[in-house]
Amino acid sequence: MSENSKLIFVYGTLKKGFHLHHYMNGAKFIDTVSTREAAYDLEAIGGEDVSPFPAMIPGRYHITGELYDVPDKILRVLDKLEWRYQRIELMLQDIVPPAFFYLYDQKKVTNTLPNNPMVWLDSLGKTKTWIIL
Repeated sequence: MSENSKLIFVYGTLKKGFHLHHYMNGAKFIDTVSTREAAYDLEAIGGEDVSPFPAMIPGRYHITGELYDVPDKILRVLDKLEWRYQRIELMLQDIVPPAFFYLYDQKKVTNTLPNNPMVWLDSLGKTKTWIIL
């Protein structure tokens, strides 16, 4: 990681295979990782031009996503793209230093979609993942 880049954890539409992944062009994929703490939830939000879209909020699960080394110029684009979210630090399993991720403003979570098939819960009931249908 250079001084002009940051580690970014993506968990939804910015992941490989999803429709916003092209914004990650120029970022270096590191690995598929999970949050260190079981302190989050992954909700499907509806009612937008792009629907559904994922929202990582405080909860009780590990979230699995992808870790990237993102140059500052791409990070500025992501910050604009993710205007509904707040970029904050996140501890990941087996990764040091902490990465950043986009946490959805929980006050705005009023239009969650129940039982959305794009949110997968592992067989142990501990880890959620945003998947391609």
